[in-house]
Amino acid sequence: MRVGRLMRRLGALVVGDEILAGHTQESNTHWMAKRLKEHGIRLVRVEICSDDVADIEASVRRFLHDLRLDYVITSGGLGPTHDDRTMEGITRAIGKPLVLTPENEAWMRERVKEGHRRGYFAAEEPNAGIMKMAYLPEGAGAMPNHLGTCLGAIVDVGDARLFTLPGVPREFERMFDESVLPLLEADRPDHVEEVVLWTEESRLYEVLRDLEDDNTQVTIGSYPQRGFIIVRATGPEAAAKAAIAAVREAAAAYLERPST
Repeated sequence: MRVGRLMRRLGALVVGDEILAGHTQESNTHWMAKRLKEHGIRLVRVEICSDDVADIEASVRRFLHDLRLDYVITSGGLGPTHDDRTMEGITRAIGKPLVLTPENEAWMRERVKEGHRRGYFAAEEPNAGIMKMAYLPEGAGAMPNHLGTCLGAIVDVGDARLFTLPGVPREFERMFDESVLPLLEADRPDHVEEVVLWTEESRLYEVLRDLEDDNTQVTIGSYPQRGFIIVRATGPEAAAKAAIAAVREAAAAYLERPST
């Protein structure tokens, strides 16, 4: 895969034993991938790790230092229970402690009071589990959660920026749109051009290989379906259209559906 222009690179780290055990189906990264594509950000890595602090720490270190990422987004592990350990893993990875600022404490106390008025919390004062969600890495910015209780964090480490989001899809989506997306330096969205060919993809191996070698501005992929394949070029509009035009010319014999 090659791209000829610089685009911001983003990696997503999903935290949760319940996902790895098959109890919960992860959907946040699928939703986010479509949003990122619309805004010209390349999602280049998705990883799921356990709730073990050492696993979280190792994954965060790799995402921040080894993968040439501009942005990292974590999903899950921000709740009030003992197995919500994402923030702890992050602090170990970046070498900064969790702290409770007066602003974050005030936000959480007001959030709990409102939740108590609505009958969600038993008391209007936060307990230790709830207050745990207001502790963020030292120096981090805070992202409010208007649908839930946990705060999100914005952490700058070197050239990368990390955002922590809850795993609950509706909370994840709203916080992403309201607090993350406005801070991403987006490029012009890629153009996607495609053609349907009525053949099996191994027949096009040399054609597509040579075409990608000659078109470094686009990514070319083939996707087999039942009885046909879709060849897709992604990149600047003119280059993507030219690549698919070349596919049409080289594979003209497969453009029409064979008679049955």
